[in-house]
Amino acid sequence: MKLRLQFLLTLILFSLACGSLIPSTRLTEPMLRNTSYRGIFEKPVQLVDGRYEGEPFDPQGISRPILIYQTHTWGKLDSDNNDDAAVILVATMGGSGSFYQLAAVLNRLGKPVNAATISLGDRVQIRSLRIEDRVITIQMIAHAPNDPLCCPSMAVTVRYRLQGETLVKVN
Repeated sequence: MKLRLQFLLTLILFSLACGSLIPSTRLTEPMLRNTSYRGIFEKPVQLVDGRYEGEPFDPQGISRPILIYQTHTWGKLDSDNNDDAAVILVATMGGSGSFYQLAAVLNRLGKPVNAATISLGDRVQIRSLRIEDRVITIQMIAHAPNDPLCCPSMAVTVRYRLQGETLVKVN
């Protein structure tokens, strides 16, 4: 009996060391495509398969709020050891605008939590997105002062750091 108990204890300790008994705490793209995002519309919205479609603004109209997942990158945004995510979302209100959003999503024991969201602008073109040293860096084409709304032309790099529940621009 003592040998059997010792064997079971050894097996459990080995499994714990290898991680086979610990559920995964990694976030996945499907999780990001099915999470709740705040700071874009009046209330937080839940994506389903990368999309949210709200009720029409006017009961007789067809214009409605829409939010679409576009892309993400992984990296550390806070002090724990888990990879978090920076997510690009596109919001429309039924008009011609496409408002790009940056969402910081923290990994809380394997569950995605949208910590902060900030607008990147209307009809910008995202060229790259990365996280290094807890800073989110976005290279994009934005509007120069005289650009028409359809056609941004100015290459810019913007950087944000998560501070509490706010994304703060850094130099």
